[in-house]
Amino acid sequence: MEQRPRTGSFARFWCALDSIFRRQPPIAPASHDIGEYDVVILGSPVWAADMAAPMRTFLAREKGRIAKAAFFCTYAGAGGGIALERMADASGAEPLSILLLTQEDLERTSWRADVESFVKGISAALSEIERPTDELGHTPLPGSNGTKVERRQDLATR
Repeated sequence: MEQRPRTGSFARFWCALDSIFRRQPPIAPASHDIGEYDVVILGSPVWAADMAAPMRTFLAREKGRIAKAAFFCTYAGAGGGIALERMADASGAEPLSILLLTQEDLERTSWRADVESFVKGISAALSEIERPTDELGHTPLPGSNGTKVERRQDLATR
C-alpha cells in the first residue's frame, strides 16, 4: 500500500508525473514473504502508458523473489501492453498469464470471458508445478515450513 494518499484535485497529475519520471514512491512493507508463493498475481492501473508508480516500487523491492507471476492491467487510454511488458521485466518473472482490460471492457460484460481465460492460464500453470505434499496429499501453506499442513480447499471456507 502506498504511504502517500493520492487524493484531491491534483491526484491524476501527480500520478502521471510519477509514471513519466519513473518515480518509486514509498510503500508499506509486504505483510507476507512473496518468495514463499508458487505464483504471484500482480495487477496495476495504467498511468501515462506505464504501470502505476507504487507497483514499480514493489517490483523493484521484490525483483528476483517472484518465481512465477501472472499480470493484469486496467486502462482507459493506451499503453496497457507496454505496462504489462514493463511489469514482467521489472519482476524478473516470465508471465504465466496476462490480462488487459479497458474501461470499455469493464463497462460491458465482455470482461468476464477475458478474466476466465486469465484464470485458466494461471490454473494450467499451477497444475504443472510440482509441490511437496505430506503423507495425506496435503500441500504445506506458504511460510509454514511444513509444520502446519492444511488443505487449500479448506481455507476457502474460512
